[in-house]
Amino acid sequence: MDADALRTLEKPVMVQEMAGEPWPATVTEACVDVSRRLFRSDPTLTKPDAIIVCQTSVDGDVPANASSALRLQCEFGLTQNSFSVGSQDGAAFFTALGLARDLMAVDHQIESLLICCAEIWSSDDLPALGDLVAPGNGAVAVLFGRSGPGWRLRALETQSFTGFGDPAEEPPQGEKLGRYAIAVQNVVERLLVRHAIVREAVSRIAGPNFNAAVTRAVVAGLALPHAVACELDHRDAGYLFAADPALRLHDAITAGADGPGLLLLWGVGLSGSIGAALFEYAG
Repeated sequence: MDADALRTLEKPVMVQEMAGEPWPATVTEACVDVSRRLFRSDPTLTKPDAIIVCQTSVDGDVPANASSALRLQCEFGLTQNSFSVGSQDGAAFFTALGLARDLMAVDHQIESLLICCAEIWSSDDLPALGDLVAPGNGAVAVLFGRSGPGWRLRALETQSFTGFGDPAEEPPQGEKLGRYAIAVQNVVERLLVRHAIVREAVSRIAGPNFNAAVTRAVVAGLALPHAVACELDHRDAGYLFAADPALRLHDAITAGADGPGLLLLWGVGLSGSIGAALFEYAG
């Protein structure tokens, strides 16, 4: 199956921690909550045939991404096809997209697939990010299918970058900032070349909410002639790690950006992973 056969069936559904509103106590509960909201938003949706959970934070001392996947498997009455991606923070969503594409290529019984990304940070495991945006709590659920109206995944690229490093130890300033931006630019350039996509076809860019200087440097360095950077509608939510790219996709889609042109989504894992994907709306 080509990448462009994977598309969202519905706009992603997002929840985030808000003042005065109850927030799930565990990542697993957040995954269940946001997934239920997605399916309540459209009663015609049928349950997914496969599930992928992305998460970096932990519940107590236990990484919960595997248990979250099993809990969602029970929620939808599945007996198999539950997967989890951990320890890649901002790059996890792109790994999940690649896994979803490959699963649907080899198993034609999978008609739809749910990717659920969630983070809940306690005061004990909250990472320090130097001068970066503070980590936030959030969850996003995205349903993908083989057909129907939605945003098709046109192309996908991921790469490990050993020189990326953790900006908590060395904030991205000066030369370091340039290395961050150039590494992302190289991944996007390879994405365009490998899939024979002209630069003029990209009309929107959605990047992570962890450092505005890096984001501006990436957009400027790519110099895509017709591309406009998407506004961060949920900037106050902080950096949501594994859920951040899915939230940026949510923001871009709900902003009504369903016109001509490609949407470029990119993200970084602070341990040294970079992901980039191109989406195109198909009515």
